[in-house]
Amino acid sequence: MEGNELHWSWFAYLAASRDQNGLWKEHEVESGVTGATLLQWWDRQGVSEPVRSSIIDAGCLVDLENLEMRGAVEASKRYVASNRIGDGAAVTKRALNAWARSAVNMESWLPTTGNETSELMGDIAAELYREVLDEHQRQVDYGKVKGGRAWKRFIQLSSALPFVEPGDMVAMCKEKKKAFWINLYNLMVVHGKLEFGHPTSARSKGLFFSHQVIYNVAGHGISLGEIEHAILRCQMGPDDPRFKAYSVHVRDPRIHFLLNCGAQSCPPYRAILAKEVEAQIAEAAARLIAMNDYVEVISKERSFRGVKRLYVTRLFKWFRQDFTPNSRNNADLFHAILALADEQRRRQLHNQLQISSGSERIRIKFKKYNWADNSDFSLAPEVGGMFIYDISFALSGGATYEDEAPSDADDVCD
Repeated sequence: MEGNELHWSWFAYLAASRDQNGLWKEHEVESGVTGATLLQWWDRQGVSEPVRSSIIDAGCLVDLENLEMRGAVEASKRYVASNRIGDGAAVTKRALNAWARSAVNMESWLPTTGNETSELMGDIAAELYREVLDEHQRQVDYGKVKGGRAWKRFIQLSSALPFVEPGDMVAMCKEKKKAFWINLYNLMVVHGKLEFGHPTSARSKGLFFSHQVIYNVAGHGISLGEIEHAILRCQMGPDDPRFKAYSVHVRDPRIHFLLNCGAQSCPPYRAILAKEVEAQIAEAAARLIAMNDYVEVISKERSFRGVKRLYVTRLFKWFRQDFTPNSRNNADLFHAILALADEQRRRQLHNQLQISSGSERIRIKFKKYNWADNSDFSLAPEVGGMFIYDISFALSGGATYEDEAPSDADDVCD
């Protein structure tokens, strides 16, 4: 294997050397290196040809011209089966977390700070949504995703995420950190659906969000479910080694109006740009409350015994404790909904429900959640088994760990 045969750049997730006992150990390489440089290092370490080949075959070194993930994952599985060097499970995890690579030189895309990473993530999300979403920002043309410029930019950025310094994550200002996790969640869902398809059963959904779609951020693995519940819902405790770098510090129920899990009942996509994050989140919440698909008053003719009902998205049932902590009262939930709406929608809901004070009895019903693939809104609704999801999300609630941002975090988002 000659150096001139590796004239392109490799992004090295694993190198190898012998420890004092003569056993092979792995080393993460923190930046892109040329094939010739890597071969020179291997020569100095005395790395044999079989070991070199096994490292490359394992997908630990990923050809930057290869935009597909699946080959690296399959190669990594073969490596684990042979278990010739290092920790096979760790290699598999890195290969799964790393996903795809880009042909463009990696170093030109490495942000220098956590805040810059968040800014770039928001810009890429906005560009991608312009390329692949319909006019309502809900239907995704997945066939266009990989061919667009934005997706290539995202793959480049996501490849750099394992090497973001934990200290940069800690120092990221609160608003930009929240934007970072919201944007990353939505883009990870798109990535996961491209690779694994749309999950169609409760079991496959559970696997998709907890085990299949995993990224490495700042040296730690994180799943979609952990981003939603552990990070954004502040259920990650201080004993977790990821806590300091990942925590958003304060739970914000409005994130449920921005996270899109790839189903048709999910909120519209919206890229959260790094400036004026609070205003964007407030606007997204008000926009959703204004849509009858999510909040709707049933007309008097259809109401039961003349008492009008407010039909709302099932997100309010599943995450009720986020919106009205320690309360199951419908009036409290109604007022929480009003607080998220703009003035026009508040007046409209009051008028439609004929409410003149806060004493009236509010009847709230929760809409069924349509889990059908958001690639085609002409598909038949998938609304069966709601009780399974109701139980699952009820169990997702847990203790929260809200705190103040650390002293080394940026207080102001420039």
